[in-house]
Amino acid sequence: MAARHRSGRVAVVALIVTVLVAAIVGIGINAGVRRRASPAPPAIAQTPVANSTITPATPTASTPAIASGATIIPPSPPGIPPTVAPTPVSSVTAPPPTFDPERLYTAVSPAVVTISNRQKINPNAATARQANAGSGIIYDTRGDIITNRHVIDGAETIEVSLPGGKIVAGTLIGQDPVADIAVVRIDPVDVAAVAIFGDSSLVRSGERVVVIGSPLQFETSITRGIISGTDRSIGGMDGMVQTDAAISPGNSGGPLVNARGEVIGIATSTIRTNQAERIGFAIPGNYAKRLADIIVAEGKVTRPYLGITTELLTLARGEELNVQVGRGAYISEISPNTPAAKAGLRKGDVIVAIN
Repeated sequence: MAARHRSGRVAVVALIVTVLVAAIVGIGINAGVRRRASPAPPAIAQTPVANSTITPATPTASTPAIASGATIIPPSPPGIPPTVAPTPVSSVTAPPPTFDPERLYTAVSPAVVTISNRQKINPNAATARQANAGSGIIYDTRGDIITNRHVIDGAETIEVSLPGGKIVAGTLIGQDPVADIAVVRIDPVDVAAVAIFGDSSLVRSGERVVVIGSPLQFETSITRGIISGTDRSIGGMDGMVQTDAAISPGNSGGPLVNARGEVIGIATSTIRTNQAERIGFAIPGNYAKRLADIIVAEGKVTRPYLGITTELLTLARGEELNVQVGRGAYISEISPNTPAAKAGLRKGDVIVAIN
């Protein structure tokens, strides 16, 4: 009987030990499963360095510089990758970049050229001489240069002085006298840099800018200032950008550049009087670039033409002219043999609507 009791106690103890061992083993297995199921801690992303570089697919010393973002990338010696500028962001959503004229000059000036207009002022002269000079900006790898029409007006031959002093021949592709825009082309092998155009519709008064050009043939000079105003009218040209950055004879055709290194205008004229000075004007970059593309594609810019001269009619002016309406466009002159004359319009008519 005592033996049976001892045997029963042994069995109970063995059972308890078995259960405890099983529990311990189970806990270990579950912990192992949890460890294996837990994902590895994520790798910490490295913050990109602002001045990182990118090696182009085919870096060669002869490859023309390509504009990237807001700057010009100069050609690099073999084996040395060029520094690539950050991708430009909208000036509406991002803070403006630091205004650094030295950086802007380094970025854009390799694409700025000096243009010499050579003519035989005297028909009996043996050779053509320089009749005018101005600036221009290389804007594509074909070798196309945007400049002012008045820079090359009447030229018999055109010479283009590149950064570094090399002088090459330029070919006039076309011109638009109304907007004072012309396109001159050089051999693509002479293209060392290409500028990039920004969105001139985003230009705001107070924005800081630089002008690069060749005033009085002091090649690739830089002046700085601000945007004084937009949508100005001067000399029959509307939508002009006004700036106090110095624009002198020879700057015509040179780029107006924003703080991102983008061309936002083509310097074209300035006003200096006894009462005012340093009032400069530039053709908006969007407009100049669009006209240049049309000139390259078609050789000219075709514009609608009516052949009339009008003045804005007001109530006071209507009473002076003895007309029955106080608003519209009063026709003060009609040129003969023009679409307006053929359509039956007459001097004194008032245009109040256009269908």
